[in-house]
Amino acid sequence: MMFFTIRRLIALALAAALWALPAIAQKGLIYSATVIPSIAVSGGSVNVQIQIVSFTTDAEKTSLKEVFASGGSDKGVNLLRTLSHGYINIAGQPGRKIYAAFSFDNPDGRRLVLVTEHVLSEYEKTQGANATDYPLTIIRMKFDPSGRAVSGEVIPAAKITVTKDGFVDMATQYPTTATMINISRVN
Repeated sequence: MMFFTIRRLIALALAAALWALPAIAQKGLIYSATVIPSIAVSGGSVNVQIQIVSFTTDAEKTSLKEVFASGGSDKGVNLLRTLSHGYINIAGQPGRKIYAAFSFDNPDGRRLVLVTEHVLSEYEKTQGANATDYPLTIIRMKFDPSGRAVSGEVIPAAKITVTKDGFVDMATQYPTTATMINISRVN
């Protein structure tokens, strides 16, 4: 009877451990940072937490490029909205889904590019801006070869297009970007 109970406890412990593995894998990469807007009237600095659960696959990249090239920006954005590669949590705001997450390695380190939705700031609302004109926010972060953050920027209002020859172009609503400081990996 004792042997049966020990076996049952081991089986339950093993099942619990296996059940917990997907939750651990879902965490992915987590970064925290402070974002400082370039336009003073748009608000003050804000803390953000970025959770990248997965990176955009080659198949997704190909589909996005084809849809943006043949269907235009609106159809491309609609496809982007069906993707989910993590979340960005901005202090005092609801979380935003990361539509696309790209990682580029080179001898100088690593570059991350994230695409998420553009949510109008209070300043943009007072200016009569329309989020559908520039529906995306682009985040770019650079890391040295050891993984230490070198720089980061946020392009708050962007529109992506792809030319017939496959060149990806990005138009922005503002000539300035927000700066990311104190970028650190949390996990």
